[in-house]
Amino acid sequence: MADAITDKYLGIPFKEDGKDFDGVYCYGLVQLFKKVEAGLILPEINELQKLCEKIVTPEKHCFVTFTDIKGNVQDHIGIMLDDIRFFHISNNTRRSVPHPVIEKMTDHLWKKRFHGFYRIKKNALIDRI
Repeated sequence: MADAITDKYLGIPFKEDGKDFDGVYCYGLVQLFKKVEAGLILPEINELQKLCEKIVTPEKHCFVTFTDIKGNVQDHIGIMLDDIRFFHISNNTRRSVPHPVIEKMTDHLWKKRFHGFYRIKKNALIDRI
């Protein structure tokens, strides 16, 4: 179930390294979402961790990360919409045209791959538009 905020993102196609309405990959969607909805310019993914803190309970619009199937490496990120639903994009080849979707943390695939919830630290120096 979409809402007024996520509706505008649901039709965006998958695009490797994309971060705008012409196409996004998983972190590109997070960057676009935070830019449009919060006015934040997020750094490249390898710099994001320095600005964040891990939290136990999800918060609206916090980050959620997942590992690869083997549980070895964090390789996917999305945005929590509430305590169960999250918003993300995948280049899943089972979909004819990958696009952002809303899924539940309780789904078997995501429960297995869940790594953590993160929020931007209150004192983080982050660019704004």
